[in-house]
Amino acid sequence: MLIITLVLLFVIGGTLAFADDGELIAIIAGFVLLIVVFVWSVNYITGIDDYNRHEAAKHTIESARLGEISDVERAALTAKIVDINVGIASAKYWNETFFGDMVYDKFAEADYLK
Repeated sequence: MLIITLVLLFVIGGTLAFADDGELIAIIAGFVLLIVVFVWSVNYITGIDDYNRHEAAKHTIESARLGEISDVERAALTAKIVDINVGIASAKYWNETFFGDMVYDKFAEADYLK
């Protein structure tokens, strides 16, 4: 939310401060604002998708532990667990930075798969 606020302040301030160049600054800042909104939306939707993959993998792991699985299936499941845990680690890191508002909180707060 801070990023959008800063860009909006830049648009308003540029328009007011530079009467002649204000239009150009407003157009550039408006374009940046559109990019920020697009990236924010895509990142948030990707976080929701990653969280759903995490939940599905968690249920798959639980059901695999109840039954016998082959070594090949175990290796494939381990590779999927590693992939999801890397995503969770990345979400946890970015959630603690300036860009934390762009990270889907449920995924950043998810537990690592074991």
